[in-house]
Amino acid sequence: MAETDLEKRVGDFLGQPRVEKALRELRAYLPAGAALYLVGGAIRNLAIEEIHGFRPKIEDLDLFINNVGNDIVLYDLFPRVQTERTDLGGIRWEPPGCPYDFDLWLMKDFVVLEKLNLPPTLANLLSTIDFTMNALVYDLKRRRLHQRNALPDIGNRLLEFNTRVFYTPLAVFYRSLLLRHKIGFVFSEAVFHFLRGEVDLDTCEAARQLLRARHGKLAARRVFDSYDRVCTSSNYEDYLEGASD
Repeated sequence: MAETDLEKRVGDFLGQPRVEKALRELRAYLPAGAALYLVGGAIRNLAIEEIHGFRPKIEDLDLFINNVGNDIVLYDLFPRVQTERTDLGGIRWEPPGCPYDFDLWLMKDFVVLEKLNLPPTLANLLSTIDFTMNALVYDLKRRRLHQRNALPDIGNRLLEFNTRVFYTPLAVFYRSLLLRHKIGFVFSEAVFHFLRGEVDLDTCEAARQLLRARHGKLAARRVFDSYDRVCTSSNYEDYLEGASD
């Protein structure tokens, strides 16, 4: 799949009347000159549809905002009844009439960049995204797609690390299992060995409790099926043989 094909798909998706209206409203809340970047999940799911013929459900849009003043506080810009604070320094905004929630971050306040002491640039944002299939960024102003090996790994149905500099082991463990459950891609060899050798019991239990709290006990058990498969495999080749079961 060519990047230009995906650029068009993303542009058409964002051009839907109710999404376009929400984006206009979003820009009205932001300082003039703010840059908007759509990141990760929605673009990934559109690419999956283009390559594999099915599309995982798009429930929200992850948008990063840059080129704003240092004194801007994102939460203060929106009506309280439409927003709530989220993980990693962002907010969730529910645009009236839009079928998707917007998860918003000021790039300057993104806690992963802050933790690594990295300037809020597009290159640094791309370098810190956890998995290659999520390392997709669409610049709304320039209508340009940026990616770091996302499309080849999506084509190979592979859940591979984009970085090994993790915000926390719990976050990457939780997201590994949840994305495997939602998307159905197989773990790469590097992710397989991380799950087998770098996840302790406390991290495992914390992820299980988090999944139960957010998704319910039944869903948590299903999500953990992929981890059980990893733990019972004698090696990576053995895991691959049963990963699609």
